[in-house]
Amino acid sequence: MQQHQPSIARSPREYVSLFPRPPHLTSFATQWEGISVIAMQQSAYELPEVSIPLDGVGIFTSSNVSERTIDGISNSESTNVGDIVVVPANIGHSVRWFTEGEMIVIGLDTSLVSSAIDNAAYFTQTELLPHFSTPDPLVYQLGLSLKSVLEQDPAGSRLYAEIAAAMLSVHLLQKYGKRKLEFKSYTDGLPRSILRQVIEYIEANLGGELGLADLAAIAHLSPHYFTRLFKQSTGFTPHQFVIRCRVERAFERSHQAIVGCHAKNDSRTPQESIKNRKNLKD
Repeated sequence: MQQHQPSIARSPREYVSLFPRPPHLTSFATQWEGISVIAMQQSAYELPEVSIPLDGVGIFTSSNVSERTIDGISNSESTNVGDIVVVPANIGHSVRWFTEGEMIVIGLDTSLVSSAIDNAAYFTQTELLPHFSTPDPLVYQLGLSLKSVLEQDPAGSRLYAEIAAAMLSVHLLQKYGKRKLEFKSYTDGLPRSILRQVIEYIEANLGGELGLADLAAIAHLSPHYFTRLFKQSTGFTPHQFVIRCRVERAFERSHQAIVGCHAKNDSRTPQESIKNRKNLKD
């Protein structure tokens, strides 16, 4: 007897087309790499069995009652706010929910899982396991944070989103993987020469969309471990550091514009103008 095969959604865009209502927020128009975020509100509906080549996490922002099947195993569940479901890549998943509900769906590129274990001291099998509805406060807060940055600053949030994706990948492996990982311990931060290269790259590209993978590649580390070591070295996450640099640069340009305006309209002697600029800098 031929085994039934789920249909395949080859991308998050194709996946959301299966729902009766379009999502009210997505990351599709951003430059985020390795992560897709979809926020939606759906009426009672039955989603046919489908698989997608991304590791998927559903985060519930409202309560609901549903019947869910993952990889041929069915379960009736009552979901609460803050519950999540984990559906690994290329695994069949169908669901029927009986009331209107809101959710955030996150798709993670499977390469993120691989990069998360680059610096693990020990690992064997690293695949994620399917999990039905379970509370997970960390994933819930990450989902809300990603939704918030999409609402407020989708164009300038790439680095933040990719840091969150790296953190989420490690957390999923640790909590929902076949075997828990043991990670190497680093206490000294990045070597000074590497840190200097990273900061120079950041300063040279402040006007563009900086990506976590680009910064991590300079240090030859996985995104997750680069983030940890960078924070040990600077006291800031890469995203916080970039925001700080952008604020400082904006202040410097504003200061230069004020000085230039004073110089243009200054009728005093050159010596008096120079003294005035010095006072502004102080």
